[in-house]
Amino acid sequence: MAGLHATGLHHLFAPIYGGVGAILMFHHVRPAEPKGTFAPNRFLTVTPEFFDALLAHLRKCDIDIITMSDVYRRLIDPQTGNGRQFACLTFDDGYVDNADIALPICRRHNAPMTLYATSGLINGSNFPWWLVSEAILREHTQLTFVEAGQSVTIPAASHAEKHAAFRRLGRHLQTLTAEAQTAFVLSLVENVHFDIKTFHRAQVMGWDKLAQMAADPLVEIGAHTDTHCVLKAQTVARAKRELAESRAILAERLGRPIDHFAYPGGGRDQAGPREFGLASQAGFLTAVTTRHGALHPEHRRHLHALPRLSINGLHQQLQTVDVFLSGASAALANRFKRVVSD
Repeated sequence: MAGLHATGLHHLFAPIYGGVGAILMFHHVRPAEPKGTFAPNRFLTVTPEFFDALLAHLRKCDIDIITMSDVYRRLIDPQTGNGRQFACLTFDDGYVDNADIALPICRRHNAPMTLYATSGLINGSNFPWWLVSEAILREHTQLTFVEAGQSVTIPAASHAEKHAAFRRLGRHLQTLTAEAQTAFVLSLVENVHFDIKTFHRAQVMGWDKLAQMAADPLVEIGAHTDTHCVLKAQTVARAKRELAESRAILAERLGRPIDHFAYPGGGRDQAGPREFGLASQAGFLTAVTTRHGALHPEHRRHLHALPRLSINGLHQQLQTVDVFLSGASAALANRFKRVVSD
């Protein structure tokens, strides 16, 4: 990224691969963990300072900042935006810092945001296992849990052991159903006397805070399934239920239509043509993946397989964002295809 920016080569890609706009993906906006802290989820976080600088940069570049509903309208009717370049700020899951830190920054820049909420996380019936695992591993030098019917104890004293344990927990948890995931997480925290309910509410907003966000004219709410499950790993019936229930629950609790969706994971292994079709059948106007890319006019025919540019803890440099927006990184990542829909 630095090389492309330093040489200016990314500008050569822009006319062909820069597209009409881009959907930017975020998770957390909050202060960075101190150096040396065990933080395998660090890549999900950008600092408030960088987020503020990014929005100022987009405004300076005269890029429109719009909601997903506006993205939909501009893709369907290119004349809607008078040909202006745009960016859409999207946030996944429903974290407290989206409301407490990101939204006030968006207000300063009059920048709308689209939040994809996981209804089960908001309810407190499911837990973000990736954050729970990280928090437990920070405080303990070993973990004991049941895997394949056997009690397993793994070391977690050094950072290397903690990272290995985190990866092992992740691999195991992603093979489980949503219900089994929740049961596993609850058994894990019980073994180490971890107050998961207090931790969960410090991380994930509840219905009251989500409703406050939804009432803000700058905020649009989308769905992100009910249990944050990988849809590709589910049966058709279960995947349909995740799509329909998340949409219905959010609409009922917030009193507004839910027209947009984000696939958990969102990569090729988590969502494909079957899931794109199911999202369309569920009535969503758009659905976003985590495939890396800008938006092109051709995406009007692939509204349920839209790419995003992940702006996270690994990319907290404006020059990297410039390369992303030019389409140079997407051209290289996608073997010079402008649209990836498989």
